[in-house]
Amino acid sequence: MAMQSGIEGNGAGVGDAALLAAARQDVVFQGTVAGNLDTDAWADLQGVSQLAESLNPKAGASSLQHLPQRHLSSRTDAVMPPEISAGFCRAVNQPKSCVVISGGVHGGPWQEYWDYN
Repeated sequence: MAMQSGIEGNGAGVGDAALLAAARQDVVFQGTVAGNLDTDAWADLQGVSQLAESLNPKAGASSLQHLPQRHLSSRTDAVMPPEISAGFCRAVNQPKSCVVISGGVHGGPWQEYWDYN
């Protein structure tokens, strides 16, 4: 029996988690919390140059469409606003996988919102 795993990322690790999930065949779930799923959109929103030597997680969205996903963000997160994950969720054709909470800040706590059953 082949081993299966879920990939979860938080904050700066979100991009790595998405890229890893896109590259592997044994991943059965992808989840993220307050992270950058679209580095180009984030750079545009911040008014800074796009990351020239970085891979954009959104670029691999087509290979992630089959995975169940959950992406948490907060309306009050000034570091990583919900628009960033929303674009990714549309790209993987799973807009409902993005969950935006009313309160909370970038640093959490996020545990109470992580029930994805």
